[in-house]
Amino acid sequence: MADKMLYPGSILALRADAADRLMASGNGDAALLYLHLLRVGGPFRPQGAVHALKWDPGRAEEAFQALVKLGLADAAQRETTP
Repeated sequence: MADKMLYPGSILALRADAADRLMASGNGDAALLYLHLLRVGGPFRPQGAVHALKWDPGRAEEAFQALVKLGLADAAQRETTP
């Protein structure tokens, strides 16, 4: 099974301290959003997160605010919806 989890060229990496903060928070939504942000490699785009994670906008916003509180996201680094 482990060999099916790693696909060459498709590996995301995160710092150990980020993983520690996410696990300590117990916030699965924040962890999923963090992975999404790593995957897209850019600022928080609410509509993109809503679409990719199949969440409602409020859930995405709460997860983003949790990342900000954990020091894993910058509130200023977000795309505003036109």
